[in-house]
Amino acid sequence: MVNAAKAHSVVANMLKVAGVDHIITMDLHSSQMQGFFSYPSDNLLSEPGFTRYIRENFDTSNCVIVSKNAGGTKRVTSLADRLNAEFAMIHRERYHIEQSQKQTDDDEGKIETRLTLVGDVKGKICFLIDDIIDGTHSFLDACKHLKTCEASRVIILAVHGILSGDGLKEIQECEDVDEVITTNTYPMKESTKALSNKLTIMDISGVFAEAIRRTHNGESISYLFHTAI
Repeated sequence: MVNAAKAHSVVANMLKVAGVDHIITMDLHSSQMQGFFSYPSDNLLSEPGFTRYIRENFDTSNCVIVSKNAGGTKRVTSLADRLNAEFAMIHRERYHIEQSQKQTDDDEGKIETRLTLVGDVKGKICFLIDDIIDGTHSFLDACKHLKTCEASRVIILAVHGILSGDGLKEIQECEDVDEVITTNTYPMKESTKALSNKLTIMDISGVFAEAIRRTHNGESISYLFHTAI
């Protein structure tokens, strides 16, 4: 965490030295990151756009917004409130395999993860929410658990779709994932997009364009925090 803080500080200072006097971001991984900028900064939200997309394409009365860990509950409850939808959380518990539980000699001492769903998803469309999707292991585990709990569909919703390595291929091959919805905050090659027909990318360039216009004209950007562009 200390190294990450140093990296954030270095990048912020590099931008300042390069002449940057205002920065606009979207869904920073941690809101505290804005504190590293010694010049004005605005952190836009993807939530209004996701809210509109879900309303236009799904029956919100049959949707459940799910956090894959306790740390994401704030983001999940905020989106659920906007949609007037139910929310749920997956609790992860890590434990060591004991002598009495091992199936082979190699199992003893290994760390296993037990998933527990807090909430009801039976027959529901589940939106598994996070700000970033890169490695897929925790997402796929959560999707599998939701399907085990009889969710009708499981859709991953992540702002920044990095999906490095074989991430998109793993998503495509996992029958427990029905769709991945992300934005174009992170550039993705067309050849990479073609690896999966489960991928939906929302264009958020209009949000940044409107934020830039408002900033240039001295207008407030608070409108963008609750209205989709």
